[in-house]
Amino acid sequence: MSGRCVARLEDETGSVALAMSPDHRWLYAGHPRHGRVGIIEVSSLQQRGTLATGGHPAQIAFDGAGHALIANAAGWLDILPVGGLELAPRGV
Repeated sequence: MSGRCVARLEDETGSVALAMSPDHRWLYAGHPRHGRVGIIEVSSLQQRGTLATGGHPAQIAFDGAGHALIANAAGWLDILPVGGLELAPRGV
C-alpha cells in the first residue's frame, strides 16, 4: 500500500458514517447535513444514487437478514432492505 489517494468522490463531501454492504458491492455514506445516505458502487467508485432518510443519518450497519440499519441522530432508526433498493438519481 502506498497511502496514495485513488479517488475523490466530490458528491460525498460531509460523509460521517460509512458502512460496506455484506456482499462488498456497495459503500453506504451517511450525510447528516443533507438527510440522505449516498450509495457508492465499490467496483467503479461511482455514486449510484441516494436514500433520502431525512433527519441526520449518523450510523449505518447491516443485520444478517439483508437490511441496512440507519440510526438517525434526530431520534429514529430506518430499517431498509439491501436488495432491490430504489435509489434516487444522483445529486438528489
